Amino acid sequence: MLTVRKKWRPSMVTLITMVVGTLIALPLIGLLAARLTSNQFVRETESSLISQAGIMAQVYAAEYRAQSDGSIKGRPLSEEQLVFYGQKFHHKPVSLTTKAETILAERPDPAATTQPIDALYQAVGRRFTELSNEAQKTSLAGYQAVDINGTIIGGTAGLKGSFADIPEIQTALAGDTVSLLRYRSDKNRRHPLVSISRDTGFRVMVAMPVIVQDHIVGAVYLTRTPSNLRSFLYRERQTMFWVAGSILLAAFVVGLLLWRLLAGPIRELQAQSEKVAKGQTASVEPIGHYGTKETAALGQSIVSMSTKLKQRSDSMQSYTAHVTHELKSPLTSIIGAIELLEQSGDRMGKDARAKFYQNIQADGRRMTQLLDDLRSLAAADMVATVGMSGLQNALEQTRKAFPNLDIQDDSIAGATLPIGAQDLNVVLTHLAQNALQNDATALKVSTTDSGLTVHDNGQGISTANLDKIFQPFFTTHRDEGGTGMGLAIVQSTLGSYNGTIHAEKSDLGAKFVISF
Repeated sequence: MLTVRKKWRPSMVTLITMVVGTLIALPLIGLLAARLTSNQFVRETESSLISQAGIMAQVYAAEYRAQSDGSIKGRPLSEEQLVFYGQKFHHKPVSLTTKAETILAERPDPAATTQPIDALYQAVGRRFTELSNEAQKTSLAGYQAVDINGTIIGGTAGLKGSFADIPEIQTALAGDTVSLLRYRSDKNRRHPLVSISRDTGFRVMVAMPVIVQDHIVGAVYLTRTPSNLRSFLYRERQTMFWVAGSILLAAFVVGLLLWRLLAGPIRELQAQSEKVAKGQTASVEPIGHYGTKETAALGQSIVSMSTKLKQRSDSMQSYTAHVTHELKSPLTSIIGAIELLEQSGDRMGKDARAKFYQNIQADGRRMTQLLDDLRSLAAADMVATVGMSGLQNALEQTRKAFPNLDIQDDSIAGATLPIGAQDLNVVLTHLAQNALQNDATALKVSTTDSGLTVHDNGQGISTANLDKIFQPFFTTHRDEGGTGMGLAIVQSTLGSYNGTIHAEKSDLGAKFVISF
């Protein structure tokens, strides 16, 4: 058993909702890319701490030089470090990310130590503590200073003890600047009542060596909790309000335009198509607003299709009525003649019987001619709609078909027409037959800017019949065997090439003007 898979096809309303929803969601998705946003906040904090660490390290070094007697109690730099710190600029680039594997455990508390602090470092520590407490009021960072052994000599938190076992301090005392992330202590971990501006679960740590006369004499250790997405949004809440309002307004405008320019017109076109499918072609009219050029073209196509279907339906009804009428007369005559022949038997004379036979044959030929003309008319509606043909060649074939008619060529030499050669022959043949039926002896063909004119010297067309001659089955020569289909065939053939034909009043004969 063959099964048909049903494809999901959203409605226009659903599609517009999806577009508007996507428009609203895109900025939020970008804003809520927490990893990227957090990385940016962390790197900004890291960059700030590195800059501050450079300044605090110089303050430490200046105070160290001021308090020392000229001797340096430190570790000499390596050759590579001498080259690095000998450069004019040796700023450490930021590098931190918020990947889970890059965040270390919370910083250990200072270890207890019994080693006394040198008097030089005590003096440096006091000055460092004063300056760092003032700086913290603005920077909100934590500052610590350690001596060459990693012992805390001063800072903002009033800590005592040693940081010698902390990896970042060891790296700084070895002569390199280091930055990393550490989780905050348990008492600062996030909970439902935490301030939105402090809700970050880790801190940025920066440790930088203090260098005096190419010797490492200590290190500065800076910490700060970086900002996060929620705190940023909280600080910029007024701006975000306007941004959100602008996004919603833009989404509303886009949705309104989509409905106005697409959904509304398409729904009306759908209703029109349903009317056409149900045969309600008479009620199809252009809609009030199409929205876009493409929709307008589609709407015009539907209206044109409806008009064409109505015309074809009316033509079929007209053809059926005319065929019934035209065939009824010869059929009635044939049936009546046959009944009389059967009833009279041998009483009917030979001459009378021959007369009836002749009538039957004439009526039969007329029916055959009617059917052939109907078939030609139907074929004329389905001819190819492209092609070019030379007028002189078509006129030469028409002369051969009608030797008793003087066909005069008054056209431009080498003239071509936008119609197939076979269909042009059909047009000229029927016009020549029409001329002969009206006792014409000559037919002149002339070209115009848009087509050609065909003018004969026959009986002409009365003013009353100018608008009737192209109607199927209309003829003024019914007694001579005319079917009234010739000019209707010509009109249908030209119509398939977007061409027209009309008769003009003339003082002599009939004059037809063909335009493309």
